[in-house]
Amino acid sequence: MCLPELADLPNPQVTARRTLHHIANRVRSNPRLAELAADQLHAAVDALDTRGQLLTWSEKQEGDHEFDGRVLHLAEDLALLSAGPDHLAGACAQLARLPSRPSSPPRRAGP
Repeated sequence: MCLPELADLPNPQVTARRTLHHIANRVRSNPRLAELAADQLHAAVDALDTRGQLLTWSEKQEGDHEFDGRVLHLAEDLALLSAGPDHLAGACAQLARLPSRPSSPPRRAGP
C-alpha cells in the first residue's frame, strides 16, 4: 500500500486522514489484518503521514473545534496501525495543544 498519488490531490491532508481512518476501521472489524499485513500497514501509515502531513500543526487550526475530533480520531487510528513511536509522539503533541474544555457546560445563575 503505497500512496504517492496523494501528493497530487487538491487536499492531501483530508484524503490521507480519511484513508487512514478507513484502513483503521477495516483493521478494527478484522483484527487479524494487523498481524497478516503488519509491514504493509506500517508502510501505508508512513506514506499517509508523509504525503498528507498528518502530524503538522498549522496556525489556522488554532480554535478549529472540528480539529479536536480529527486529532482524537487520528491518534486512535495511529495507535491501532502504527509501529513507529514518532507517529504516536506527533499525535500526542497535537493532543496536548488542544484547549482544555469543561466536561459539561457551566450552569447559569438563576434569575
